[in-house]
Amino acid sequence: MSFQFRCARCGLLHDGVPGYGTDRPAQYWDVPEDKRGTDVFLTSDSCVIAEQFFFVRGCIDVPIIGTKEILTWGVWASLKEENFFIWQDNFEETRRSHLGPFFGWLSTRLPSYPNTLSLKTMVHLRTT
Repeated sequence: MSFQFRCARCGLLHDGVPGYGTDRPAQYWDVPEDKRGTDVFLTSDSCVIAEQFFFVRGCIDVPIIGTKEILTWGVWASLKEENFFIWQDNFEETRRSHLGPFFGWLSTRLPSYPNTLSLKTMVHLRTT
C-alpha cells in the first residue's frame, strides 16, 4: 500500500506518510506573551521555561498495520532538570541510546485523540 499527501506548506503531492507535530510544548502557551522573550528559551528540540520547567522534542512512531509505513508524531515531553542536562550534554553524540530512558510527562495535545496532555511517558534516546 502506498500513501500520498498534499503538503500544506508547498502544495505539492508527496509519497509516504506525513509527519505531524508541534514546534513548542503546550506549556509554552501558559507563559504570558509579554514574558516569553525573557522567561522562555526555545530551540527546535528543547524548551526551558522560567529556568525550572524543562522539555525536549521527540517522536512517537506508530506502525500502520498492513504496511511498512510509520506515522510519526512530533511531540514534547517534560524532563526533570538533571535528565534534561544529560539529554542536552549528549544531544550531538552519535551513540547515546544507552542513556535513559527518562521519565517525563507528555507535553503535546494530539488532535483527534482524547486528551494526551500530561500522560506519563518514557523518553528513549536513539543512536543516530
